[in-house]
Amino acid sequence: MTTPALLPSLDDAALRHATQLLDELRGIVQAARCSDDAGRVDRIEDALAQLRAVSATLRTALISARDRSVVPPD
Repeated sequence: MTTPALLPSLDDAALRHATQLLDELRGIVQAARCSDDAGRVDRIEDALAQLRAVSATLRTALISARDRSVVPPD
């Protein structure tokens, strides 16, 4: 019988996801720089939505890291 692998902590998973979101944000911002005026507004709105997702993901990571630092290991 094999032992299941431990899952990464929630904060580690959230930080990895935030990295992916930031990579996507970089592409959105670059697209905004290359867009015409109407497209630029849309891309800036997309970037703001992406930033909100980054913020929420980092908030999850912070809460998880704080919770793990308070709970003593078994």
